[in-house]
Amino acid sequence: MKTPIQYPKEIIKDIAGEIDIGMICLLTTDTLEVESVMGTSYTASVQSRENHIRIEPTESWQSFKIMEEFIETCIPDHDSIKNRL
Repeated sequence: MKTPIQYPKEIIKDIAGEIDIGMICLLTTDTLEVESVMGTSYTASVQSRENHIRIEPTESWQSFKIMEEFIETCIPDHDSIKNRL
């Protein structure tokens, strides 16, 4: 079983901020450099880079599904706020 790679929290925070505004992020795994590009300007040459991880923003339906799963998993059934959410 592969051990998960731990990336610095600051890098993850930067990537999260970029994808929140609709950017596609490219993480260079060798240097941990993050490059952000607009989704519409993402070209085939960028796709073919080695040692990069491509991170795309989620679709709105995916974000809602994540929120629903969080509510279902993390908030007890007897908590009154669960019904309001």
